Amino acid sequence: SQHGIMRTNLLAGLLDCLEANASRHPRPIKVFEVGRIYAWPAGAREHAGPTAAVDRLLPDERLQAALLLYGGATGRGELDGAPIDAHLAGGLLLHALAQLGFTAQLAPMTSLIPYLHPGVQAAVVIAGVGEVGHFGEVHPDLLATRELPAGCRAYHGWLDLEALPDLPIRRHGSIPRFPETSRDLSLELPITVPAADVVEALEVGATAILEALEGDDPIRLVGAGAAAQAIEVLEDYRGKGIPDGRRALLLRLHYGAAGRSVTDAEAQVVHQQIVERAQRSLAEGHRAEVRVR
Repeated sequence: SQHGIMRTNLLAGLLDCLEANASRHPRPIKVFEVGRIYAWPAGAREHAGPTAAVDRLLPDERLQAALLLYGGATGRGELDGAPIDAHLAGGLLLHALAQLGFTAQLAPMTSLIPYLHPGVQAAVVIAGVGEVGHFGEVHPDLLATRELPAGCRAYHGWLDLEALPDLPIRRHGSIPRFPETSRDLSLELPITVPAADVVEALEVGATAILEALEGDDPIRLVGAGAAAQAIEVLEDYRGKGIPDGRRALLLRLHYGAAGRSVTDAEAQVVHQQIVERAQRSLAEGHRAEVRVR
């Protein structure tokens, strides 16, 4: 509301805020904004009606949520122990979507955004929906026009809130009367295999195996944790002990039954079958070696 123009993106305002704070605080800075952007689409609008001639003069309004990360004058700042870089910006967007109940993943850009570094930008995609956001390193030429330390770096990302589908309905059930059990799974696999694909392979494998079980109350995957997820991604480790180009993904699968306790032996047999099936599916689908650690 303090701006006298209709903004086509939120980056300019975030850079103004960064500029004011960086002049007073040399430490890393993170800022965000939820606001509207405006654009005049080319060509005819959808659902044109009697007011089409006037509508062409009016902009489309879209609500965005955007962030800007700044690593300080040295560019080597950290946020909660994680290096401030494009990976962190993308991870924050994915985390925000996950908190809303959406499963998203990163994808290459279909067309480059001029105010981001051409080699450091990517899209955020939801399957069946398409691109719902973008992120990357702010172009060095743009930062050079601001009163910021020479050679500093900043990372920008945003989500198009109006591109998101309706939020999934969370259905709550009764509190289980019987304890559940969980199994941790550590996979070593190429960094090119998205975590969402790993979770999907485990879900597909679990559906095929668990539905084939006989009995009145067979073992099944059950939601657990704050997000009520049957399969949780706990850690994505890339470092000492892991070959270059690969990562160790730590997951947790939760098992239970409706009216009885599940034994460790029972859960282990089913868990092993699900893991082996998912391992084969990932290896075939991505033509990559997937190892259980």
